[in-house]
Amino acid sequence: MQLQVLKKDELNSLKDLISGFTGFTFNASREYSLIQAMSSFSKEHNCSTPHQFERLLRSNDELMRRFTECLLVHETYFFREKESLEQLITLLQRNRLAEGTCDQPALIWSAGCSTGEEPYSLALLLLDSSFKSNFTIVASDISQQALNQASLAQYSEWSMRSLSAEKRAKYFEKGLKTYRLKDETARQRVTFVNANLTEENQLSSEWSALDAIICRNVLIYFEQNVIAKVAQTFFNQLKPGGILLTGASDPPLVGYTNFEVEYTKTGIVYRKPAERTFASGARKSQSAPAASSRKSLSKPIAASRKSASARASQAHLHVVKETEKNTTIVEKATKLYTAGHWSEVVSLLAPQPATSRSLLIRSLLNLGRIEEATLLAEAACKTESLDATNHLLLALVLMSQQRQKDAAAIIKKAIFLDRNYIVGHFLLGISSFCARDREQAAKSMKNAQSLLKALPHDATIPLAEDDTRDQFAANVQRYLSIIEQQ
Repeated sequence: MQLQVLKKDELNSLKDLISGFTGFTFNASREYSLIQAMSSFSKEHNCSTPHQFERLLRSNDELMRRFTECLLVHETYFFREKESLEQLITLLQRNRLAEGTCDQPALIWSAGCSTGEEPYSLALLLLDSSFKSNFTIVASDISQQALNQASLAQYSEWSMRSLSAEKRAKYFEKGLKTYRLKDETARQRVTFVNANLTEENQLSSEWSALDAIICRNVLIYFEQNVIAKVAQTFFNQLKPGGILLTGASDPPLVGYTNFEVEYTKTGIVYRKPAERTFASGARKSQSAPAASSRKSLSKPIAASRKSASARASQAHLHVVKETEKNTTIVEKATKLYTAGHWSEVVSLLAPQPATSRSLLIRSLLNLGRIEEATLLAEAACKTESLDATNHLLLALVLMSQQRQKDAAAIIKKAIFLDRNYIVGHFLLGISSFCARDREQAAKSMKNAQSLLKALPHDATIPLAEDDTRDQFAANVQRYLSIIEQQ
């Protein structure tokens, strides 16, 4: 069958069929790959028309599986975005210390593992960490062909491209044309299974209460409704406090489910709330908490009762006090916040919240203490109504409650007060995207880009975790690319 005879309605029908089976979405470049694959398979199976080929796919599950596999891009290599994997291990170590579960094995799911480079990379890093061999990785992919290759643990030079000669010699045996992973412990700690992320009934019940899920550069393939479904599946499979790591090119999951967003030095990660429970499929309320349930605004926020997390971070707090006696409270709070000791930030700043409302409110959000963060932000907006930062902090609270339209209205007020507030344009872009207003989302991200270009390269961005201009610009560009691809 020739490519040029494929009509638009025939192409759309084939796209709908494949999307129904896999959840894939097709942009212009991927449409071309779909047409190429269809031509090749049609010739191989003597199909003379698109309708005949589509009918064959519907009646032959094995052919459907092979056809969808050829549409996948298995672009991966060892220690890809290594810093993100190392950050994940740091977060897992913090969780274990806070929960007092250092002796329990960590259970991790690598979703969309392709030919295995990602789960094996994580396994090797974990073996070199405090975890040692106390972990299990379940690695899944829709492609059985890719999983067969992963099980062999034999890789080409292309998969080694980020490794030095020393690392190659440490982890691999060199053959004539391939490298074989020689660390048997790493191989034993990874189990490969065939599973479609869009079919929750294919997921084993043994995968529940996971410590972490890695799903990088996979969600970019999916339609929005499928992304929402997969995000909820991930949420359900994690234990309270569990972590989801996605790729830089993946669409943001804010607004799809009840994940909390945590900002790290390598990007954002998603965390299942540890102190609250949600029914499966539930969404946070779109309305503000009832006034009758709110605490008095005249009283400072009380520091929470010391939890395991607070006790675990006492040693860190002691070091801060002993070695930085001459630093200010804000500097201390900033260091604690960067280290992820949010309970200690609240303890330090709660008696005098005006010292740094930004650090205090963001710490409360990371701890899941939404009502207290709401009280602080609303009080600040009322008493200092001309301060743009206060309005942006309230917008962050609203975004954490999935109230995207309300958040967008507040952000627009902040931008009216300060049109050069870069984070304001960035947050408006995110909230607009989550509210399905792609035109406004793209416009806001481009406004942020224009403002960033006027800053020096080493300038820090207010309310942006002390990112430099270039770091924040890269983040803005990632989101803009996602918005424009939709």
